[in-house]
Amino acid sequence: MTPQQARDSLRRILDKHGSRATISRGGTSVPDLLVRVKGFDPDELVNGLDQGTRKIVLLNEGLGSFVPRKGDILTVDGVGLAIEDVDQHSRRIAGELIGYNIAAKG
Repeated sequence: MTPQQARDSLRRILDKHGSRATISRGGTSVPDLLVRVKGFDPDELVNGLDQGTRKIVLLNEGLGSFVPRKGDILTVDGVGLAIEDVDQHSRRIAGELIGYNIAAKG
């Protein structure tokens, strides 16, 4: 699978099953991002994760030079979620970043 094929596939999934979100840091906001928000499975609740923590997949489109990091606020369906952890390695294809796996609470 090429990076473009992976990006297109993730976009289709998020278009069908996801939501629109805004990410904010200080006075900077990036709106209209595609995300999917889910809870963690019970066996994934380790190292500070609890039932209030959400697993978020964020498509790496529309962010420009904004790179998500701990402490940013992701607003989904009017609810602000504080980003606790950002994984920018798991969703790479041939070294190209397709999306982020994020843990957030709120």
